[in-house]
Amino acid sequence: MEHRTYNIKGADPVILISGAENSNEVVTVDNCIISNTYSSDITISLYLEVAPADSTSFYIVKSLVIPIGVSLALFEDHPKSYRKVFALKVVLEASETADITLSYDEEKVLTNENDTAVGKRLKDRSY
Repeated sequence: MEHRTYNIKGADPVILISGAENSNEVVTVDNCIISNTYSSDITISLYLEVAPADSTSFYIVKSLVIPIGVSLALFEDHPKSYRKVFALKVVLEASETADITLSYDEEKVLTNENDTAVGKRLKDRSY
């Protein structure tokens, strides 16, 4: 399991987990904690974007307001799996700040997905 921590600031998108064109891997995010470290409420969007970057985005949360001093935990009870052809990105508004902690796994998908545990998981989860 991989663990990453980020300090993010401003309105530029940040890649939390990079994607790869034509990847045969699956990413499963088990935990994502977003903590508001700004002096007032923040607005955050967390989304998947096709890699390499284009205009195709799929929002997990969009324009979510997190009050001052509050942390939000995502995926603890329901991990999110997706193909690594997507990059996981986050964006704040203006000069806001936040800390993000991620826990995730990356697994290769074998060619015959019907005969693998990963293949079964792919069929059972959304992307």
